[in-house]
This record gives sequence, C-alpha cells and structure tokens, in this order.
Amino acid sequence: MANPWNQAPKAFNPVCYVPSFRKQNLSALPVKVIWVAAHQKTVGRTGKSGFTNHWCLYLQTGDKASVRIDCQPSYSVPGTVVQGGSKANIISELDYEMSYDVTKSIKLDVRTGLNVGSVINLLLTHGHHKYEFTAHGVGCRKWVSDQVEFFYRQGVAGSKAQCGTAKDV
Repeated sequence: MANPWNQAPKAFNPVCYVPSFRKQNLSALPVKVIWVAAHQKTVGRTGKSGFTNHWCLYLQTGDKASVRIDCQPSYSVPGTVVQGGSKANIISELDYEMSYDVTKSIKLDVRTGLNVGSVINLLLTHGHHKYEFTAHGVGCRKWVSDQVEFFYRQGVAGSKAQCGTAKDV
C-alpha cells in the first residue's frame, strides 16, 4: 500500500480567482478601461528594504466595479528562477473601482469588445502569470510595467502615449 504522506506536492497555480466560484462570471465581464495603479508606500515585508509602494492593474468593469490583477509574492512557494524569491499570485473581484490607498493611477483606454477572460487568457497564453519576486517581495512595478508594454503590442491598450505615461511613472 502506498504511503499517503509521501505524495508529490500539488503543482502551484498562481492564477487564483477571489472568490473562486465567480470565475466564469468574472471572465465574461466587459472591460471598460484598464487602470495602472500605485498604492501608498508601506514598510516592506522584511522591514529591511524601507518603504515601498505596490503596483497593480484594475480592469474596470462597471461604474463601481473592477477586477484587480494583483501580482503579489506568495511567500510560501519558493521561486525557481529568482534565488530566495517566491512565486506570484493574482486576480480578485472588487465592488469598487480602485482601492482606497491608490495614490496614483494612469488610465489605459482599451479596444472595444474586450472582456476580463480575454485579458487573463492573453497573460496566461504568453506565460506572464509565471512571475517571481525577490526575497524581499520586490517586483510588482516591473511586472505591471511589462504588462503595459505587452498590452500595447497586443492591441489591448490603444494609446501609445497613455502606455508611455504609465511606464514612466
């Protein structure tokens, strides 16, 4: 008889929908605009790296609703590329446009007919969900900046000027 305690760990899936039972509904929601957002500065996880701010993307789906693509370190799943780092987690539904602690936001106009599922699938198809953070949890701004450029190249975000502003902040 096989030892049940000696099983291989379950593969890490960084794409987590919160709440999970809304995955299908979230995928179908239309995206009106993408917001590139910086949150207020806080002390880093280890306290050693000083103050840092967190960056994420908000896919606005209604007047007071959005889906946040929030690439954050898991801290529980070690990185395989970044020595001492950790794998990332993403995606949650919100009943507001952006979090209260957003200090700066840049609007990206999007192509007509875009929905949350197509944005997520685009990221997954190109492996953008397999991001790793440093041991200090640094990397969200780089990830967001890379996605802005990627969205422009893929025709998701239509304004080169808006994308340039979002990357230069």
